[in-house]
Amino acid sequence: QRVLRVIEYYLKTKKLLSNRKKVQQFTENYDTLLLGIEMSRKTLYSRINKRVDIMLDHGLFREVQQLVEQGYESCQSMQAIGYKELIPVINGQMIYEDAVNDLKQHSRQYAKRQMTWFKNKMSVHWLDKDNMSLQMMLDEITTQIK
Repeated sequence: QRVLRVIEYYLKTKKLLSNRKKVQQFTENYDTLLLGIEMSRKTLYSRINKRVDIMLDHGLFREVQQLVEQGYESCQSMQAIGYKELIPVINGQMIYEDAVNDLKQHSRQYAKRQMTWFKNKMSVHWLDKDNMSLQMMLDEITTQIK
C-alpha cells in the first residue's frame, strides 16, 4: 500500500514524497530524551520472523503481485525489503519458501544495522526488555524525565 501511495504521489505531483517531509526540520531548542528498547538478539529475531509471517498473512505477497502486474517492478521502491524478495517468486525464478527465508534474513540484517547505527550515532537511553518489566521501564522513564 505504501509503495503504491508513493508512486501515485509522484505521478500526480512529479515530486518525491520524501522531499515533502523535509520541510519539517528538527530544532535543538528543546531538552530531549531519546529512549530505546533493546532485547536479546534471539528475542528480536524471533519477533522479526513472526512480523514477517503476519505481513504475509495480511497480503504482502498479493500487494507485490499487483504492483508487478501494474508494471511497477522496476521502480526503485520495489527494491525495499519485503518487495525485492518476493518478485522472483512472481516471476517463477524462486520458490516461495526460499523467498520468505530471504525476507526474514534481510529483515534481521536490517535490524542489526539499525541497532549498530543507534548505538554508534545517537545518545540513547536503553531499556532492557529482557530484564525489565513494563512497570520497571515506566519507572525508569519517569526518573529520566524528572
